[in-house]
Amino acid sequence: MPLRDRLERILGPAPAPAGPARDAVERALRGGRARADIADILPGEDIGGGAFLVRRDDPVPAEFLAADPRFWAALAREPAWAAARHADVGFLDLETTGLAGGTGTVAFLIGLARIRDGRLETRQYFLRSHASEPAALARVEEDLRGCTHLVTFNGKCFDVPLLETRFVLHRRTLAPLPHLDLLHPARRVWRRRLDSCTLSRLESEVLGRPRHGDIDGSEIPQRWFDWLALGDPRPLAPVIEHNRLDLTALAALAGRLARLLERPGDAAHETDLFSLGAMMAKEGDARAEATLGEALSRGARDAAPELARVKKKRGAADDALPLWELAAREPGRKGLDAGVELAKHYEHREKNFARALELTRRLLERTDLTARERQELGVRRERLERRTKGAGRRRRGLE
Repeated sequence: MPLRDRLERILGPAPAPAGPARDAVERALRGGRARADIADILPGEDIGGGAFLVRRDDPVPAEFLAADPRFWAALAREPAWAAARHADVGFLDLETTGLAGGTGTVAFLIGLARIRDGRLETRQYFLRSHASEPAALARVEEDLRGCTHLVTFNGKCFDVPLLETRFVLHRRTLAPLPHLDLLHPARRVWRRRLDSCTLSRLESEVLGRPRHGDIDGSEIPQRWFDWLALGDPRPLAPVIEHNRLDLTALAALAGRLARLLERPGDAAHETDLFSLGAMMAKEGDARAEATLGEALSRGARDAAPELARVKKKRGAADDALPLWELAAREPGRKGLDAGVELAKHYEHREKNFARALELTRRLLERTDLTARERQELGVRRERLERRTKGAGRRRRGLE
């Protein structure tokens, strides 16, 4: 069998060659319209190599301008952020041909934003074809050289590694910058209240800026492939607007997170305040105790065990006791953990072995214990039974 026939059997028939027949098919799919260009529907400029640049500017979010960079350093867990100048911070967001990553994934729209002349300017580099990538990357490299710090949303796992791969393929080097990926601190602050921490959900629920008519992210890759096949740029306009909104949302969210970490009492919801206090406790922030206390006073009962742990660590075990008592009445794992802490307190601090034994026996009646937890509680019960009997014999001896 000829090689061409074998390949067609494996891969399917080859696409129809360019010519009148194919043009007629494409024209029919476009509803009879001739092929058009992205420049026909959006103002922008050609930057060579088939790449197209769309520039827009918006007001800079006031919260971003007011943010203290020291709190960005805390959010990023990177001290270099403390020296950031607002005008030198860059924002990056990509629209790609897929979410899998790897060398086969292309960023067909590279969005960058930073403050220029007192406005938040977005620069969006659109690839008319795969061949446009070198020209776009050259300009992106130049833009990033003017930034000292970088903000993304899930960029540490996706955007930056993908861009690094594309740079390497074109023999370029993406210079590393101190990087604040907002996804991770956003989840730490809002995941207890929100079932989803996508950027658009945070923009709506946290920033109070719901998007209307926004494109679903899952549709974006296909729209670029359709553009390559059909040459109709109109379905790309919502994609470019989606990317611009993401960039402006990054600036607003970076400002909001820094403000909340600086002034946690500004949190509108007690659950968010609890999350801020828990994050502070994990980072060793001395304000954690006051923040968790305020969250509890506002009605966030889940803050009780976290506040008890902070007080215990500070050496105020007696102050922690009523908090453990409160938390032990909660269902689920929180109640279990608090019950164990209570048993420890009565055994080791108050030497009230009878009370500790009573609590331990009650915990062993639970049906949700893991094998390891049941074993550890069993060991505690046996020890407490021995200590209780020993204390009883000593009392009788004294009598």
